[in-house]
Amino acid sequence: MTNQAHVSAAADDVRPVAGKYYTGLVNHHHLGTCEVYLASAPESVLGRLRAMHPGVYVIHNDALRSLAEIEEIIERIDVPALRDAGISIHQIGPTQHGYVRVAVERDAPAAQAKLDAMLGPDVIRVVEEPMAHTLPHRGPGTPG
Repeated sequence: MTNQAHVSAAADDVRPVAGKYYTGLVNHHHLGTCEVYLASAPESVLGRLRAMHPGVYVIHNDALRSLAEIEEIIERIDVPALRDAGISIHQIGPTQHGYVRVAVERDAPAAQAKLDAMLGPDVIRVVEEPMAHTLPHRGPGTPG
């Protein structure tokens, strides 16, 4: 079995075993490993994972929240209302470390303060990432 097939099979097996402790994973096909992120999983879960695919999983069991908890938080965030309040959110999603990641076009500190006031500290990680602007298509023969 190739590294890619082996790592992909290991990745497919994580969620059913990790269950409510699952936060995320990253495949490293070139290394033959699968980095697994969990939120305070008990030793019984860790042992089952290690036994399923010995030497494949690199396990981080220190995420603050599980993916399910993060998704519940994301559902409560009223993005249109925040945009109306001047926060330029263009992306929102989970991190493997148990936070909600919010990307804004500008003024990340103001967005962080507003979200901290709404959801409490240490829940949201705001990053300032200007959206990529699409360049006009320049086909063959177009001066440019």
